[in-house]
Formats: sequence, structure tokens, C-alpha cells
Amino acid sequence: RHQFHARNQKTLLFSLALATLLGLLGAIWVLGWTRELLWSLVLAGAIGGSMTLIRLGGNAGNGLKELSTAVFYVLGIAWIPLLRAEALDRDWRLGAFLLVFTLLAFLNLLMLSWMDRKKDEIAGFPSAAQLIQPTQLLDWIRRLALLLIIASLALFIALPSFFRMYSCILLIMVILHFLIFFNKNLNENQIRTRMEAVFLLPWILLIF
Repeated sequence: RHQFHARNQKTLLFSLALATLLGLLGAIWVLGWTRELLWSLVLAGAIGGSMTLIRLGGNAGNGLKELSTAVFYVLGIAWIPLLRAEALDRDWRLGAFLLVFTLLAFLNLLMLSWMDRKKDEIAGFPSAAQLIQPTQLLDWIRRLALLLIIASLALFIALPSFFRMYSCILLIMVILHFLIFFNKNLNENQIRTRMEAVFLLPWILLIF
């Protein structure tokens, strides 16, 4: 992947610029010049700025790439619903679900970082796997997965029945990540593909 990016850097940058332009035109067409578009541009600037700082930071960026990617991934999904939600709906329960989902995305990226640790080290790319020893990273992955399982169960027990399907989906996603990642019968490509497929589970909510 790194070699492909290096060989096709100009083509990828042009494609990125074109996609950004088309995305901006589409956003103007759909949203208009509203606060949603303006705040989305601020978010886009924050994402671009953080990625640039992490890339320029070298070893200082180890671990920050995964964390910032997880945060911006969840914000990218929740951004417009958050802006359009009524004030009464933006309470601590929404924050709790966003936090658990962000940590789940972070768990996914830590697992990918562990699998890519040797390639990232050779290519000089910053990652969480460069920050701590592989065995310690595995311990942190187990602890974070256990924490998320407990948090999802706590949300299921503590919140009213309306919220329980959301906590159940989060719980299933965490358990699947754990079982897939530590399955010794799967190769890296199978693990990667199946963990990414886990993030399709929230589409189940469209049925209800």
C-alpha cells in the first residue's frame, strides 16, 4: 500500500483535489450556504490540519494518527445529525454513545496498527505500534475491548428500552472485533476485511 502511494502520489493528489472540489460543489447544492456547510468546512480544515501536523511531527505523531482518525471518523458520521438535532436530544446519552463508538473505531485502528507494525516501521510511517512494544499493544487492545464490552452492557442496563438496540449493536461490534482479531485461523487479509465489514452492522437500524 505504501509503495503504491509513493508510485502514484501525483495521480492520487489530483484525484483527491478533484473529489474535494466535487464534494464541495455537491455540499453547496444540497445544503446551500448554511451554518451546516460553514461548520463542515471548519471540520474539514481541522481534519486536514491535524493530518498535516501528524505527518510533519514524525515520531511525536505516534499514536495520534489512530486517535485523531477515530475522532474525525465518528464526527464525520454524526456531524450533520448533531447540527440538526433538537437541543433536548443532545444530552449525556448521545455523548456516551459517541464516546463508545469513537473508542470502538480507535480499537479497530489499534488492531490494524498492530498488524501493519513492521511495514509502517520500514516505511517510516508513524503509528501506535511504534509507540509501545507489540506485546504491550496487544494487552492494551484486550483491555480496551473489555472496557467497551462493559460500557456497552452498562448502557444497555442503565438506559431506557429505546436506546437498548443501539447499545446491543455496539456490544456485538466490539465482541466481533475481539473474536476476529484473536482468531488464529484467519490471515491478516481476512481479519482486516471482516473487521471492516463489522462497521456495516449499524445499517440494521434502517430496518426498524
